[in-house]
Amino acid sequence: MPPGGDAALLGFDDFDLARLVPYPLTVIAYDTRELARVATEPLFRRIEGDRPLPRTVVLPTELAARGAPRP
Repeated sequence: MPPGGDAALLGFDDFDLARLVPYPLTVIAYDTRELARVATEPLFRRIEGDRPLPRTVVLPTELAARGAPRP
């Protein structure tokens, strides 16, 4: 931690070793398989000749506190 202040880290991707980070770490966790499926579906449709309209897809996320607890 910097002298005279607290530091916290926030990341967009949960990973197996996040629990071992020695600083307070919060991550946005999401289903990577679902993200990959949603991303590749229009790609394969386009390869097959379809021209799908752009769309917005919102996947569920979770705020997950990881890392060492503060003293």
